[in-house]
Amino acid sequence: MKLIPLSTSLAVLSALGLSACANTPRDAYTQSAATVRAAEAVGAAEHPRASYHLELAKEQLAVAEPLVDGSNADRKAAAKVLARAEADAELALALAESAELEEEARDVWAGINELQKDRD
Repeated sequence: MKLIPLSTSLAVLSALGLSACANTPRDAYTQSAATVRAAEAVGAAEHPRASYHLELAKEQLAVAEPLVDGSNADRKAAAKVLARAEADAELALALAESAELEEEARDVWAGINELQKDRD
C-alpha cells in the first residue's frame, strides 16, 4: 500500500478548500495552480488518463497567465480558461487517486489468491 505523505494530503485539502475563494482571475489562477500541484503530488503524471488532464490544465494555465492582469475582456477570457484548467486539474487529481486505489485493490486480490493457492 502506498501511503500519501502528510504534506501531500495537506496540499490536496488546501487546493480543494480554496476553490470557493477564487473571486478574481488572479485568485482563480492561484487556485488552479494549487490543484495542479496537488495532482502532481499524488502522482497524476504516472497514470495515462490523469496525465492527459494534468497536461491540459497546465496548458490552460499557461494560456491564462498573461490574461489575468489584462483588460476586462482579457480577465473574462482568463476566467473561462481557468475554469477549464481547474476542472482538468481536479479530474487529474481524482483519476490519479482512483488509479492508486485500483492498484491497491489488485494487490489485495493478488494476496487473497496467493493465500487461497497456499491453502489448497
